[in-house]
Amino acid sequence: MLRPRILVYGILLLLLIGGFVTGLVLRRPIGLDVMRDRNALYRLLDDGRVENVYTLKILNKTEEGHTYAVTVTGPGSLSLDPQQHYAIPAGEVVPIALRVRRAVYEPRGAETIQFASRPMTIRT
Repeated sequence: MLRPRILVYGILLLLLIGGFVTGLVLRRPIGLDVMRDRNALYRLLDDGRVENVYTLKILNKTEEGHTYAVTVTGPGSLSLDPQQHYAIPAGEVVPIALRVRRAVYEPRGAETIQFASRPMTIRT
């Protein structure tokens, strides 16, 4: 009854089940995809700041709608325009056009920025 082929198939089946369970446990409930605007490299504003336009796609992977707070971080003082709170229905992908602004020479040259999103708790 315990042949080598049965043992190998049993071990493979246990590994597949373990990989599936691990994938379910480590799944992130949100997905972010950032794409840079291809039209303009940057835009100088009248108040002495520089602006870059990005398209942020937020994917809500849960079965409930959530409101997410979007932030941007980097070496300089960065600000987002427009609002930073977005209601995303369950299982939907919502594209959002964001303008990231910073001072022109603070820091000098190109910089790496990071977008982050976290669910907001709304108290009633």
